[in-house]
Amino acid sequence: MSSPQTFRSRPAQGLAVLTAVVGVAALAAFVRESGPTALLTTLAPVALVVAAGWALFWNPRAEVSDDGVTLVNVVRTVHVPWSRFAHADTRWALSVTTTQDLTYTSWAVPAGSGFAARMVPSRQQHGEWAPAQRKLASTGTAEAAALEIAERVRTRRHRGEGDVVVTANRRVLAVLGGLAVLAALSVALT
Repeated sequence: MSSPQTFRSRPAQGLAVLTAVVGVAALAAFVRESGPTALLTTLAPVALVVAAGWALFWNPRAEVSDDGVTLVNVVRTVHVPWSRFAHADTRWALSVTTTQDLTYTSWAVPAGSGFAARMVPSRQQHGEWAPAQRKLASTGTAEAAALEIAERVRTRRHRGEGDVVVTANRRVLAVLGGLAVLAALSVALT
C-alpha cells in the first residue's frame, strides 16, 4: 500500500497566501483608520475575499492513491477508481478519462512548461502508459501527476473498485454563499 500523492499548482497556492495577506492587511487598515467599529462593516467582505482565495487557489488539487484518482475543483469533486480509469492526458491540465469515455479535468494541476513536458515519456503507447524512467520533482504539474498515475498503473499498486463518484462541494459553496450574503448585508447597512 502506497501513500497518496497530492498535486497542486504552486503559483495558485502563492495567490491564495497573497489573497489572505492582502485581506488581513486591508482589515487592519480599515480598523486603524475607522476604529473597532469598522470590524462590523469590513469583516464579512474581507472574510469572503480570503475564503474565495482559498476555494479558488488552495483547495483545488488532484490526489492519486491506491483507490484511484480524485480531482477536487471549486464546485465539485470527482473520484475515478482504478477499475474505471482509461487514461490521462496532460495537454493543458491533468485530465482523466474513464472507461465510460467521460473526461474530467483538474484545472488546479496545469501542464508544466515545455521543458517539463519534454522530460515526460510518451503520453501513451498502444492504450497503456509508457513506463516513467524518473519522476519529476514538482507536485504542481500535470506531468508529475501523470507520472504518478503511470507508476501506479505500471506496478499495479492500485485496488480501487466501484463507479465514478461526482459530488458537489456543498460545504465550500455554502460558506462562500453565506459570506456573500453577510458581505452584502454589511455593505448595505453602512
